[in-house]
Amino acid sequence: MFLANLYIIVALQHEGLYHHFINYIYIWVQTMFKNIPAADFSAFGAPVQKLIELNTATFTKAFEAQKAAIEKQIAQAQADFQAFSSIKDVEAFSSFVAFKSEEAKAKIEALQAEALATTESTKAYFAEVQAILTAATESVAAPAAKAPAKDAA
Repeated sequence: MFLANLYIIVALQHEGLYHHFINYIYIWVQTMFKNIPAADFSAFGAPVQKLIELNTATFTKAFEAQKAAIEKQIAQAQADFQAFSSIKDVEAFSSFVAFKSEEAKAKIEALQAEALATTESTKAYFAEVQAILTAATESVAAPAAKAPAKDAA
């Protein structure tokens, strides 16, 4: 549950990226529709297909990471329960608590590193989406810019 909350926090921290992404798609769609008379619709499917492939790969990777994290947490909880149930005296209990405290510190550091990696991955994802949309916009805008020259001739 803690890991899921961490992902939510990271997502909220990067809400500005999400809004930038949505705004960029809106501008891209507007550009596409402004150039409809000169647009080459045969090229329209390529960026959409690239976005679908990118999203599929990204979300599959995120799902697999979440699944692995959940499986790891379940295994850890089961191991902790077995270790706790085998405690027979105060000394063993103190040792268990000390070990779990140190383990928790290490997990927090690992989660912080994972959050940083997730942030970088999110930035890379949006940069790739922006590159796909920019390339698509340029491929549609280029024929539109040439179209008036053909009409003038």
